[in-house]
Amino acid sequence: ERWAPTTIPAQSTITLAGATAVSCAAVAGHTLAGSTVALQYWTGAAWANIVAGKLITDNSPIMWIFPARTATIFRLNISASPGLPEIAVFKIGNPLQMPVSIFGGHGPIEYGRKTALRSNRSDTGEYLGRTKQRMALATDFAWQHLPRAWVTTNWKALQQAIEAEPFFIAWRPYDSQSVGYCQTDEVPPVQNMGVRDFMSASLSVRGLADYG
Repeated sequence: ERWAPTTIPAQSTITLAGATAVSCAAVAGHTLAGSTVALQYWTGAAWANIVAGKLITDNSPIMWIFPARTATIFRLNISASPGLPEIAVFKIGNPLQMPVSIFGGHGPIEYGRKTALRSNRSDTGEYLGRTKQRMALATDFAWQHLPRAWVTTNWKALQQAIEAEPFFIAWRPYDSQSVGYCQTDEVPPVQNMGVRDFMSASLSVRGLADYG
């Protein structure tokens, strides 16, 4: 199921049960390429920008991380668009930020295309066409030197959330828009590194490819 406006400008709104501090928003399964979109919250008297109007250049997942805003109502304001876009997933909340960074050895998810193709050829080897059967994005994350206290506080909740539904994950979100809307078939365990009080963990994900 997807939300789609009938006219532009248009707004997609999330109303919470009560005033909540929020520091992250994410969108996936959309066709916003070419649209100008702002992330806003209701102050009680007017709409205020969290992220000012920004041109969306493609249909890949989007994540914004920002200083916390406390409000009951948040929205995406689409002020201009070449058509009538669709949005499948719009979420707000607070991100779990890893205490260590990943630099070398990680493949950004937007380049991890896993496409199953079936090629058709004649009896004499002539090329007759190709069918794209399915496509997804995939990558692996691996973290070293996770403090045990941080793991104790956060990891079980992360595992339970991953079991329940798809999730957004971003690599270096402040300086890279490498964002995936993903699932995993194996809930990530942690293990002791044998170095001081540190632990390590890894996560293999399969993500939604560009929609539309």
